[in-house]
Amino acid sequence: MKKISIFIGIFFVFSLMLAPFMNVGATAEEMVFLAENEVIDDAYYIKAAGSAELKGTILGDVLVAGGNINISGEVKGDVLVAGGNIKISGQVDGDIRVAGGAIEISGQVGGNVLAVGGNVILTESSQVEGGVVAFAGNVELRGEIDRNTRVGAGSLIVAGELKDKLRAWVGDEAEGQFVVYPSAVIDGQVVYTSHKTIEVKEGAVIKGEIKRETPESKVAKFEKPDNLWAIIGVGWLVAKLISFLALLLIGLLFLGIAPKFYSEIRERMYNKPWAKIGWGLIWLILTPIVSFLVMLTIIGLPLAGIVLGAYFITLAVVKVFAAYVVGWQVLRWFGVKHAKNFWVLTLGIFLFVALGSIPLVGWLVKCALVIWALGAVIEFKKHELRRYR
Repeated sequence: MKKISIFIGIFFVFSLMLAPFMNVGATAEEMVFLAENEVIDDAYYIKAAGSAELKGTILGDVLVAGGNINISGEVKGDVLVAGGNIKISGQVDGDIRVAGGAIEISGQVGGNVLAVGGNVILTESSQVEGGVVAFAGNVELRGEIDRNTRVGAGSLIVAGELKDKLRAWVGDEAEGQFVVYPSAVIDGQVVYTSHKTIEVKEGAVIKGEIKRETPESKVAKFEKPDNLWAIIGVGWLVAKLISFLALLLIGLLFLGIAPKFYSEIRERMYNKPWAKIGWGLIWLILTPIVSFLVMLTIIGLPLAGIVLGAYFITLAVVKVFAAYVVGWQVLRWFGVKHAKNFWVLTLGIFLFVALGSIPLVGWLVKCALVIWALGAVIEFKKHELRRYR
């Protein structure tokens, strides 16, 4: 697990830090289609779309965000995907990192798999030469996994071949279930934490020891899990990954709809920055107070609800603009003046999320950036409203 965590960390640091210096491009489209006979010979294949169908061969890494994503072609590098419904049936020589609502992997994977979503299924035809880390509401492992498997899920089904040990945290007292089907073969040890006992169907083969750890026993005995730091590390990594992907999706949406909006907000942030910070701070503090006072009038309740909704949405969106400015400024410090917007945004979001790892100082810097960007967005809105008076 430590190796997987370290590898993922190294991937994000180096790929995101070095990518702006490479000759790559990003587009936001309604539909992306790569035919079977097409070959993409780029270091990075980057797309943001409503739906994506990739049947061709990609010699580099794939980074795709969208609603429905289907990768049935061959990928020589790594795959990083975020979306609603995701299916990966083609061969991937590198690692797969995926976050989505419904995730299905049915191809051959040369590296590791990290999956975070609502439902994660590794089908009967899936073959993973590395390890698997999955966090989801429901997880089904029906294929072949060569190395360690770690799962955190509401429900877990094992029906394939696991050639190493399995560590699982399963469900709650009411609905959680951990079932090993007759077709399952687990060569290593099975250690799981759950309110319920594992259900091993007749015919299933578990060669290693089965060890159950109940949540109550851990709390009552104040025991430290053997792999506590691994658990904390993976949890921290998954939280950061989700935060990164969420901001990236929002950023890609704006990049596709209004790419010039980034430069507009950036210019406003650098024009009289202290004024922007002041307006941002005023709006941040006064809006919820005023909304609460309006809410007390009862008649103004619907209006207060609308204003508060817009308030929280705006706070989420301005993080993207703040991150973009961070990426833009860092690249200027390194003398890079013509990086593509996608990579400026990606680098900025990565650094913005990483700031949260710095105790207190990082949080204060992030707050200042958000307030600064917030002031610029407010000024832009005021300017646009004047046009309609």
